[in-house]
Amino acid sequence: MSLSRIEIAKIISILITPVMIVLSVLQSLYNKFLRSENVKSIAGEIAVVTGGGGGLGRAISMELAKHGCHVAVVDINYEEAQKTVQLINENYKVNTKAYKIDITSYDEVVRLNKIITDDLGKATILVNNAGIIAFSDIFKPDPIEIQRMINVNLTSHIWTKRVFLENMKEVGKGHIVAICSTGGLGPFPLSSVYCSTKYGVRGFMRTLRVELRMDEKCRDIKTTTVFPTVMDTNSGVLDDLNKCNWNTIFQIQSGVSVAYRIIQGMLRNEVNIGVPALEIPYMKCIEFWPAEIIDRMMAKTFLSGLKNSLGKQLK
Repeated sequence: MSLSRIEIAKIISILITPVMIVLSVLQSLYNKFLRSENVKSIAGEIAVVTGGGGGLGRAISMELAKHGCHVAVVDINYEEAQKTVQLINENYKVNTKAYKIDITSYDEVVRLNKIITDDLGKATILVNNAGIIAFSDIFKPDPIEIQRMINVNLTSHIWTKRVFLENMKEVGKGHIVAICSTGGLGPFPLSSVYCSTKYGVRGFMRTLRVELRMDEKCRDIKTTTVFPTVMDTNSGVLDDLNKCNWNTIFQIQSGVSVAYRIIQGMLRNEVNIGVPALEIPYMKCIEFWPAEIIDRMMAKTFLSGLKNSLGKQLK
């Protein structure tokens, strides 16, 4: 039986995969330690940061302002967004303004773009940072909470990209940054909905990269997908990890240092950023392990902590 050209290409791709894995690891190390600093300037550009009212979003907003970028701080919590604006005004000479918006509504995102254009100018940098991490009841979450997580973590990326990408096409440049998660690389027990939304963001951004390359007008519009592990920006999540003894599994990262890494990677037009650096190559490598082995290993690792802290609820 003769093989088609596509089948032959797939076989070759499988055979060279070990080499590509090594190259992926080397690239991650190169990006972190050796790649030159600021390749491009974002001074004078307008950035939209969703979830900019606190945590990683606030740190990203500050980092953008440090590089001379004007910042539209978008958050459902207007008071916290105003605090971010105040911090920017106290430290940097850029234009910034807070906006209260429901980014899960397409119509509101359209309205947001018009308001920002009038206030600051056309936004050419979009940082989709807003996200919901956990439910009030991890064992039996409310359906309303589930839908809200899907809308915020995934649907909002679709609407904001659709709206703000038009600005970028008009000026012929731009950058879209998506804050994904290591939960978009591998499964976290009791987080199936969260991981599903992050896998969705990963697929969305992967497809967007191809679409932008297909359009000559979009060649200078770049994308960056970020896969951070647990950060110190959410005390509730840290408490849950401590209760389950999972704090020894995850490398807790500083939100400020992650924001710095994100903006440095964006300035260098990095496509994917793992925090820690080896997270992406590691997760890609174990995908080649037999499914039963990796599932059993992960279940055993996470279950031991749960039995100690939540044993009664697991029965």
